[in-house]
Amino acid sequence: AEQIEEQKRIIEENKPLVSFAISVEASVDSVLIGTYAKLLADAENVSIGQNRLLEWLRSEGYLMHKGERLNVPYQQYIDNGNFEVSTSTFASSSGTHQRFTTKITGKGQIALAKKIVEAFK
Repeated sequence: AEQIEEQKRIIEENKPLVSFAISVEASVDSVLIGTYAKLLADAENVSIGQNRLLEWLRSEGYLMHKGERLNVPYQQYIDNGNFEVSTSTFASSSGTHQRFTTKITGKGQIALAKKIVEAFK
């Protein structure tokens, strides 16, 4: 009986994450880090924003933290399908430059949700 009660408690505790995972899994689009932070804040009631999430992703080793590639994910996380990077090229008075935009995939959102919620609750 105790084991059943413990299992029921765990199910109740994980309901929000399961609900979030189902909605993310249904989405085929990747989202910007700031949008993902807002989704987590709303769905999981965690105190997080874009800057805090980016800082956490850098400190946990998911994103690069220096230079021109600041906030670009390491290759292993791109290969795992957790992140996508789009590149745009623009010209300025000092020459041609590239801008990298990091997006988190549905798979990445699911994979990181529990870790982020635990870190910010």
